[in-house]
Amino acid sequence: LLVMPLVRKNITYGLLIAEQRTENTFIDNIQFFEGIATQINIAIENANLYAKMEDMAIKDGLTGVYNRSYLQKALKDIVSDSIVSKKILSIAMFDIDKFKNVNDTYGHLFGDEVIIAFAEIAEKLALLNNGIVGRYGGEEFVIIFKDMSEEETYLVVEEIHAQIKAHKFYYEGKEIHLNASFGITSYPSLCTNPADLLKRVDLALYYSKEHGRGRITIDNENI
Repeated sequence: LLVMPLVRKNITYGLLIAEQRTENTFIDNIQFFEGIATQINIAIENANLYAKMEDMAIKDGLTGVYNRSYLQKALKDIVSDSIVSKKILSIAMFDIDKFKNVNDTYGHLFGDEVIIAFAEIAEKLALLNNGIVGRYGGEEFVIIFKDMSEEETYLVVEEIHAQIKAHKFYYEGKEIHLNASFGITSYPSLCTNPADLLKRVDLALYYSKEHGRGRITIDNENI
């Protein structure tokens, strides 16, 4: 029996095991199996690098949520599926309130901290509800919910909003609370043309920002 550890960066992650009934089979062939172990390491390293490159192509570098290009592709696919299968689809968009003031007052590093924290809150709750989150702009995020009505989406967004408002940041010993504005639309109940989903949710978000900020607006005929 030959048992050879597979080691990468001083960490044993697996074992190469070979068995032969004949005695002393492996004594004169140990280099051969060392070569196999090396090839396994190379193959796994290449696979990991490829996976990382694929991940980098679709994820936002700062927050780790999906980037805009992937989000648009995913939305197109989800919309197509919703049309064919006649399923509902909802989208939420949110924007950090007065974010320019945050950067101007506390600096861009603090601003990045805010973006990361709010993205984590949104992603955590979206994943619990079969949703996906993407960074759509600088401080703007989109959440896609498959098979969820606007009422169900509102409940999730309400929780995201509550956690954002409750989140504590600290700058030079000072406790800071920030807020965000939200918009929601849904196909086909609120937006009958799926091509207009992003436009409608953006209008709903804009309505929130124009009417006091820190609120959630559901798409309607008056916006």
